[in-house]
Amino acid sequence: MLVLFPTNVNKLLMQWKGHFEVLEHVEEHDYRIQLPNRKKILHANLFKGYVSAVTEENNSSCESEEKVTAAAILEPEKESVNQGPELETLNPLQKESVKNVKINPELLGQKQIEIKKLLQKF
Repeated sequence: MLVLFPTNVNKLLMQWKGHFEVLEHVEEHDYRIQLPNRKKILHANLFKGYVSAVTEENNSSCESEEKVTAAAILEPEKESVNQGPELETLNPLQKESVKNVKINPELLGQKQIEIKKLLQKF
């Protein structure tokens, strides 16, 4: 099985890792899997099927050749029905511009100029 785990860079980003062996069915949707250094119980929604590109019969006929293994996701990603249209980055009907931004009049003149430059830039 491939398992959805957080990336090493950011715990909020997820990626498929594996393949891991499923050891047993624990509860309704929970399974115990064998990780490289420990066993862990995970919910079934974190799993995807894994298929090796090298089969047993191919394996015996190419002992001297380099072995290549690949993974495939067996089920298509489900599209959310509740997704709305993609947001546009520019609104053609927008009337406001950088010139309409009100800057605090209590700021000194040089600070107001710096803010206007930042607004123009971004």
